[in-house]
Amino acid sequence: FPVTILRCMASMPYIMYRGQQDITSQEDVTNFLRMLRPLMHQIELHLCLYGRAYLLIERNRFGLNGRLRCALPTSIEPEYNQNQGLIGFIRHVGNKTVKLGLNDVVYIWMPSVEYETGYGQGDAQVAMRSASTLYFLDQFLENFWRRGAIKATLLSVAGPAQQAEMEKLENWWKKFVSGVKNAWNTVAIRADVKPIIIGDTLKDTVNPDLTEQARTDTLTALGIPHSLVLSNAATYATAKVDTLSFYENTIVPQCRLICDAINEQLLANAG
Repeated sequence: FPVTILRCMASMPYIMYRGQQDITSQEDVTNFLRMLRPLMHQIELHLCLYGRAYLLIERNRFGLNGRLRCALPTSIEPEYNQNQGLIGFIRHVGNKTVKLGLNDVVYIWMPSVEYETGYGQGDAQVAMRSASTLYFLDQFLENFWRRGAIKATLLSVAGPAQQAEMEKLENWWKKFVSGVKNAWNTVAIRADVKPIIIGDTLKDTVNPDLTEQARTDTLTALGIPHSLVLSNAATYATAKVDTLSFYENTIVPQCRLICDAINEQLLANAG
């Protein structure tokens, strides 16, 4: 999961207005923005992974304070009314269930193409099919070296054999050839035991074309130009254009999605 988007989102500048007046330098506003900046990383992370992000508005018993705290999206579910639509949220914390009103939560949802009201898929979910190819390839290589660079092997035993003897032979084989330290050891076996290699070779499995395709598909699904991640994707001039395009087509629209939710659901109510 590339952190390029997260870092860019967290470093975007802010300006706070009250009407037409720039109040960014005021002390209370500065404190608010200082609190909001680290939350941007968590908001975008949740949007990428879950397609939704929630900020809880913390208040004391007098209804004051107003600090924001990111909540795990899987712990919150929307509550709907047939006539009014979205009326609040239900938060599950351990064995407790807490009802939250619309004034207690700032919710940010990715657009949905399946539902009239609700959140859509996160970018990471869309990219998962391509990214999983790289993940399982890494798992294969890790397990290959963990087995001592030994490919999957069947042990063929001539003639009838007891189940206990078969299990003993299998355990002996695993213990002897597993681990990188045993990769080039010499193994003596009985004449009636024949190892049979199965599966593709390492050269056949590690396919550069397949790896390259999975990488480009993953980047495309996340909206990241290839030149920002792959050094051989473009020239320097093209990389500069792609960087600008990355901000215009990916970062800025995502910032506006978050900005509109905070403005409408939080700052507008605070004047």
